[in-house]
Amino acid sequence: MLVEVWNTDTEEPQGSLVAADNAGAGIGDLVLITQGQAARISAENLETPIDAMIVGVVDSMESNK
Repeated sequence: MLVEVWNTDTEEPQGSLVAADNAGAGIGDLVLITQGQAARISAENLETPIDAMIVGVVDSMESNK
């Protein structure tokens, strides 16, 4: 999936990346991503050429600002 990365402090986009999906995310979902070795572990195969993996979908989010 093509994922838009946001800075949660400034609430501004920081770019995008391609991530494999292990959580069943849909278009427009707010997701959690892991990168590097943790992404390959999530894929259950350390030899899989993955650098980013969606590992969770956020149901709701509250701001303390």
